[in-house]
Amino acid sequence: MRIFLVEDSAVLRDRLMLQLAHKRNAEVIGSADDATGAIEQIQRLNPDLVILDIRLRQGNGYQVLKSIKTRGKPPTILVLTNFPYPQYREVFLANGAEYFFDKSTEFDSAMDCLTRLLEQKQDGH
Repeated sequence: MRIFLVEDSAVLRDRLMLQLAHKRNAEVIGSADDATGAIEQIQRLNPDLVILDIRLRQGNGYQVLKSIKTRGKPPTILVLTNFPYPQYREVFLANGAEYFFDKSTEFDSAMDCLTRLLEQKQDGH
């Protein structure tokens, strides 16, 4: 599974890359810390999955979500944020994000979800 990271924290990007390096069938194909760079690279690289933060260095995750979900075969979106407010969860899920997790309390759950997605991809689902 080709994965793209949209995260403004270099520490968290590194943590995610380390976690993903140990997962079978996971390949991080790129990352961005701002909305414009993320949109451009996602359109060019065509990942299977995007791990998306809401607050970015410039722009926000909602801009990225809206842009990439209007394409033909958009990637799966897993939102991982420090801003897990119900209104954000509702808006992101209603606009095409498949998963939404709180970085501080649900990081392990997000990684479990990712493992399940990788296993499904391996099984051909």
